[in-house]
Amino acid sequence: MERHWNLCTFLDYPWQRRARQLWLYGFDRLDRKRRRQLRELLLAPELKTGLTWALKEQLRGLWQYRRPSAARTFLDGWCERVEASGLKPLIKVAKMIFTHIEGVLAWFWHPISNGPAEGVNSAIQALKSVARGYRNFANFRIAILFHHGKLDLIPH
Repeated sequence: MERHWNLCTFLDYPWQRRARQLWLYGFDRLDRKRRRQLRELLLAPELKTGLTWALKEQLRGLWQYRRPSAARTFLDGWCERVEASGLKPLIKVAKMIFTHIEGVLAWFWHPISNGPAEGVNSAIQALKSVARGYRNFANFRIAILFHHGKLDLIPH
């Protein structure tokens, strides 16, 4: 994306410095002004970034399916479009998805996210980083429990 951004800075867009952020959002999350700006960028024939963004948005549609077979058909079609685009970074992503296809499709049988666990892990890692290490595990455990509200401070 960096190479395409450099090209974008030389194009005649009055809001070019903020254009980079437009690629990060879904179309449904943009206000009217930014939607217009994104449409202009998508129509710029010299930018491959527009095609990349469109394929990224199409992939978001995967999670609307309810049956694994329908999701698999969707992924097959998406990967064909990626191959036809010739965009090497996206082709790499498509290959990675197919390497882990069983894990991706498992979500349709068991729609459970590991997001909450990742959030707790991130908070613990931040605590560990801020403290610059702990002398022993017991102190680390107490800090985790204290900062996450599970430590009973009332003596019994």
